[in-house]
Amino acid sequence: MEDQFEKLVAELKSPVHWRRNDAVTGLKKLGDPRAIEPLIEALADPEENISAWAASCLGSFGDPAFLKLLAILHEEEDTSKRTQAVSALASFEGRAFEPLLAILSDETEDPNVKLVIMGFLEVLRDSRAIEPLALLLFEDPSSDIRETAGLVLGNLACLYAIEKTRITQLLIKALADPAREVRIVAIDYLGNLEAQEGFEPLLKLLADPDDKIRESAIDALRKIGNREAIEFILGYLNDKSSDVRAISVWALGELEAHQAVEKISGLLTDSDERVRFWAAWSLAMLGDERGFAPMLAGLSSPENWHRYRTAEALGKLGNRAALSALMQVELNRPNIAREVIGAVVKIGTKEEAGNYLLGLLGHEISYFTIKAKVIKALGEIGFTRALPELKNLVEEEDPIGQNAREAILKIEAARE
Repeated sequence: MEDQFEKLVAELKSPVHWRRNDAVTGLKKLGDPRAIEPLIEALADPEENISAWAASCLGSFGDPAFLKLLAILHEEEDTSKRTQAVSALASFEGRAFEPLLAILSDETEDPNVKLVIMGFLEVLRDSRAIEPLALLLFEDPSSDIRETAGLVLGNLACLYAIEKTRITQLLIKALADPAREVRIVAIDYLGNLEAQEGFEPLLKLLADPDDKIRESAIDALRKIGNREAIEFILGYLNDKSSDVRAISVWALGELEAHQAVEKISGLLTDSDERVRFWAAWSLAMLGDERGFAPMLAGLSSPENWHRYRTAEALGKLGNRAALSALMQVELNRPNIAREVIGAVVKIGTKEEAGNYLLGLLGHEISYFTIKAKVIKALGEIGFTRALPELKNLVEEEDPIGQNAREAILKIEAARE
């Protein structure tokens, strides 16, 4: 065992990254408490995956490792070693919560250490972190700390649905922060939360002299989806900032502002390409044929997001003249596939859509999720000629097999 331990410790210095990674694994399996020190040193490994693995492995050594990491955090002066210790303490999950919270509340603490601790608190998803984070959001002198506190609070609410009402209140209050970056974080998360409580405060920001603040506020209003915002957003179609004009015309399309089609059509000749694109997209989404020609051209764009939004709009518009072009689009992303398949099924006849989908199954599809969408669509349109091909897929791994079985049932039920 002695020889094995020394060999693994030596391997941690190897120039070959996989040898170092295997050494970390070996030390964990060995379970010798002497491995704590070399594993702590491995936290500084230049390969992020190795340092992260060393941090995770330290959790298996229990109290001795936990206490050693806390000692580093309290006694070490080197910021990098202290932030590495925080990362390793994350492997102890809830046990590290209180000690790290105490450090976070220390006004004299190194901002870099605070930033790492806040990241740990997000991973932990504990509602007890909200008030300490709120204290940092409103009282810390560093705008970086305040911005990160806002980000973590926003993620706790958006990603994990933790204390959404309380966090919404905090984000609204943060709209008054003197730092632009903090205000933008608050604006963005109010939109992501679709917080109706933020509607009025966001409207007030439309008059802000900062282009980015106006753009972010309009985007948040778009996400919130309150159609009362339409009359306010209309005034920004001629904003001096092309970013503001682009987000305004996009928002009007999403908010179904049919009363704005004439003003939107005026932006088809805007000097900015993105403004012209979103004007055409919005017109198509609102059922106005003036958006058709520019949208059709968008199917050949090299940008994935461009093709995705174009297919979405053409499907909404429902013009059969787009069918052939839609069928030529490369389905290289699941979101593009969803919109193109949906548009073809909506615009084409059952025979046209069925032949198109069946043809897709005959070619190699890079994403299994796209293949699953094709199979599901064949079932939804009840395309009988797909049955032999679908029956060959029933034993494949889900969701392919499951979708094939469900599609067969739908097609056979439609025949009866």
